[in-house]
Amino acid sequence: MIPDLERVSAILREAAAAEVLPRFRALGDKDVWHKASGEVVSLADVEAEKWLTRRLTELLPGSIAVGEEASEDHPALLDRVGREEPVWLIDPVDGTKSFVAGSPDFAVVVALLARGRCLAGWILDPVADRMAVAAEAGGAWLDGQRLRVA
Repeated sequence: MIPDLERVSAILREAAAAEVLPRFRALGDKDVWHKASGEVVSLADVEAEKWLTRRLTELLPGSIAVGEEASEDHPALLDRVGREEPVWLIDPVDGTKSFVAGSPDFAVVVALLARGRCLAGWILDPVADRMAVAAEAGGAWLDGQRLRVA
């Protein structure tokens, strides 16, 4: 059920290159607003989430996506987590405050769940182009190097 980890990593990098990095330190006044919860959101968050939702659900037919921005507008999406079908949890710009402020301290974060269990997770630092990946029974990796516990 877990798709090729490298293919998912490539999709995250593509989304960051197309929707996040071109807006880094280049946001206009209309590109940033506040959610109903008061949290900051940017056009990069919204567009990267759309990109990731489309590409990840195409990669894993039958899967659904629950993104941070979509679930803000449609809280019932969160009810899908824990169901039988695979669910992509997407935080398209984790650290939006930093991103909006021009700080490189943000990431693109995705997890794949099924039946309420996390099967795999990806964290991309798009500015440094560093990728951490972990998979159930597969270990954790940072930039292709296996991570080990001391």
